[in-house]
Amino acid sequence: MEGKNVEAVFLYMTQLLDEYKSLIHFNEYQHCRDILKQFYHGYCEYTLSADDLYHMIYKEDEAGKSIFDYANEVEAKETILDMWESILSILLVMTRMAYEIEGAAYIPEDIESIHTEKIDMFFEKVKSNKAPKELLICLKEICY
Repeated sequence: MEGKNVEAVFLYMTQLLDEYKSLIHFNEYQHCRDILKQFYHGYCEYTLSADDLYHMIYKEDEAGKSIFDYANEVEAKETILDMWESILSILLVMTRMAYEIEGAAYIPEDIESIHTEKIDMFFEKVKSNKAPKELLICLKEICY
């Protein structure tokens, strides 16, 4: 994936998180910001393996919850779930691409169905003004 698209995607996730900051717990916000920062540097600088990136998505905060858990919160409002699901989905797609770049023989089951040949097309459509629900629809149309 081209560097310009990677930057735009991380900018989108950061802006989305900032936009919803007042609607989520501060610990969740801070945990996700930290994960996004680590993920960005690990992905762009090739300092983290695809396995490391994958496990980072499931890294727990002090309350024992991960980004995956935030996106699957049963009692959360739909708009907040859309935000978390958008961030989670983008990170999973990027992790799938990292496995592809590494030429990995094993890919975790929950991301093996992502079509890597269409990922760049999806990331070209990530715009800072795109609503999370709209992004999720786009993701499902292109990558699955």
